[in-house]
Order: sequence, then structure tokens, then C-alpha cells
Amino acid sequence: VGAGHEKRTVSKAALQQHVVRDATDGEDATDLVGCGYAMPESRLAIVDPETFKRMPPDTVGELWIQGPHVAQAYWENPEASAASLHARIAGEDGDWLRTGDLGFLDAKGQLFVTGRIKDMIIIRGMNHYPQDIELTVQNAHPALRQNGGAVFSVTDERGEEQLVVVQEVERTARNRIDADEMTGVIREAITLEHEVFARHIVLIRPNTLPKTTSGKVQRALTKRLWLEGKLDLLATEPAA
Repeated sequence: VGAGHEKRTVSKAALQQHVVRDATDGEDATDLVGCGYAMPESRLAIVDPETFKRMPPDTVGELWIQGPHVAQAYWENPEASAASLHARIAGEDGDWLRTGDLGFLDAKGQLFVTGRIKDMIIIRGMNHYPQDIELTVQNAHPALRQNGGAVFSVTDERGEEQLVVVQEVERTARNRIDADEMTGVIREAITLEHEVFARHIVLIRPNTLPKTTSGKVQRALTKRLWLEGKLDLLATEPAA
């Protein structure tokens, strides 16, 4: 108590492979903040979400929780209860809650959360955390609103995943920017920082990005609105 938070500076390239190791240089470094340890009478585990095998320290997987504070069932939904509240780690007894969060435990048992499984973007076999790309976009130009963007992937006609960027433009800049120039700035920043090509870049009006009441970006809803052509567009520029 009172010791403050713990921070890990790790390799971004390794994190894309769901491995945690120290960064060797500044360009490859990203900071992660510890979330603390399991509460008394509870347990945390990092589990491979496909094989259900327990993962070793400093390896990213799904966060599972066990303890008296975990609910026993969803109301009138036994299938969801069995899948999410009574999951079993391979080769072990006992029920666990599957959180859907991605993260890792360090050697001391401290938890570091890195993202959400449903938000992960996988392009050409590489894992990309959407919040990292969103931050790159919003730092690329002052006209791009902070916490005003969402990135996600869609499958093209060849079955390949393509990156989509939806980003709000500041109200004071929306009538002064050149849309083609701005999308070029965004695409270049993403390519340089993340080595991935943004197939579609959509600029929208301020305060129109779907968010929860607590201010969290609703990426799944943004994706659905984009696919349905229902976003409040300022400009859009699909790549050739």
C-alpha cells in the first residue's frame, strides 16, 4: 500500500508475438503499467484461449479469474454460464471466469493487461493492439482529435484482413484541412510505426464516434456503422 504503480518497458515487436521481453532500444519500447495482484481468496491465471493451457509468466494470454466473488451463472443463459463462468484449465480441476481480457503475469504474480481478445487485429500473422494504432493516428497531426478514433479490420474479397481507420477531426480544423493530405499523413504514420498498411481511412465529424457512457470507444459498433455506411463522414479516402 502506498508504494505506487509498477511499470514495465517491453519490446513492441515481441508483444506482437504475445511474448514479453525487455526492449533493446527506444524505437521498439512501449510502457505497460501493472494492475496489482490477486485479491485474498482469489486466483489469477493466464490461459491460451484456444487450447485452454495455462501460460507461463511473461507470456500474453487470456485472463481467467477464480474466487468467491465470481458469479455462478448468467440469468437464464446456461450456455453462456458454462462457457464463461465455468471454464476449465486443461489438466486442472476447478471452475474459472473467462474475462476476454489479454494480459500476462510477471514472475511475482502481478497482472499486466494489454487489451481485449475481441479487439485484436491480426494482419499477415501479426498481432496489433488497436489502441496503439489509434494513438499513432492521433499523434500524427494536431487536427486529429485525441480519444476520437477507432481502428479495426475487415475481410476483403480475397479473404485477407485489411485495416480500417475511423478518426474524428477537431471542430476548429474540419474546414481547413485537405482530406487527401490528412489521409496521407495518417497512412504514413501507421506504416512507419506499425509496418501495416491502412487500406481504408475515414474522417468523421467531432463527437460522432460511438462511445460508452464512460467514454470508452465502441470499436465493434463503429465497424458495424462503417460497413452500413452510417458514420457521419467528413471525408473518406479508400486506398487504391
